[in-house]
Amino acid sequence: MLYLGASTGTTVSHVADLVGPEGRVFAVELSPRVLPRLLLLAREYPNVHPILADVRAPASYFGDIPEVSVIYQDVSQPEQLAIAQENARLFLRSGGWILLAL
Repeated sequence: MLYLGASTGTTVSHVADLVGPEGRVFAVELSPRVLPRLLLLAREYPNVHPILADVRAPASYFGDIPEVSVIYQDVSQPEQLAIAQENARLFLRSGGWILLAL
């Protein structure tokens, strides 16, 4: 799963529980200020993989993430649909799902 807008990881932890130890959550967050909390979360949840990057520039983390079945977007931006579409173009496998938190 690709999680866009991970913030401190509160919802990411719930998603990590849902995907289980065999699943992976690639948690993308722009703010270096909250990254330490996300890194601590990754210690507790080995299936969480924090990535410090701008979700508006998915090509910048293209080599770090495989194709995923689900993209969860929790980004409050005017262009949030375009952000989801571009990330889906690069990472979402055929038949996958995009979930938008509005």
